[in-house]
Amino acid sequence: MNRLSGTGIVAFWIKARGAVPRIAVFALMWWVLTEGAADMIQYGFVVVPLSAGLSLILLPPKGRSGPLPRRLLSGTMLLFWFLWQSFRGGADVAVRAVRRPVDLDPGMVTHHTTLPDDMSRVALTAITSLMPGTLSVNLEETELQVHVLDRSMRTAEQLAELERRLSTLAG
Repeated sequence: MNRLSGTGIVAFWIKARGAVPRIAVFALMWWVLTEGAADMIQYGFVVVPLSAGLSLILLPPKGRSGPLPRRLLSGTMLLFWFLWQSFRGGADVAVRAVRRPVDLDPGMVTHHTTLPDDMSRVALTAITSLMPGTLSVNLEETELQVHVLDRSMRTAEQLAELERRLSTLAG
């Protein structure tokens, strides 16, 4: 087996592929922090690679979880779904707020997630809190507790759909 085959080159490629966007992000951050001052560029040539290297050590890149076009499409579809659900939920909350008597039955809903990693679960928690009429209260391992304005809302179906979309995005 030659030096360019096997796991060595694969590991190097994964790290190199992860370094390029990090260098770009840290360079942009450096440019913003220094307000584009030309007299600070020599420091940037030191700080940017060191920052990118440290970030690679602390948060090593993982192999891609799926082809980029598929993940990009999944992310776009998740965004549009979230915006639609937010619009529908916002309209529902607005109608409930002006209706007399106020039509609320607040309560807690427990959702057992099947998402495999912590980042996906945190995303589920954050997106749930951004949707009108819901607020994520607690996440313990695979159990998410959500406060809802009305227990008759389709919260369980929405959480299941959000979880499905997040798992598709995560690969």
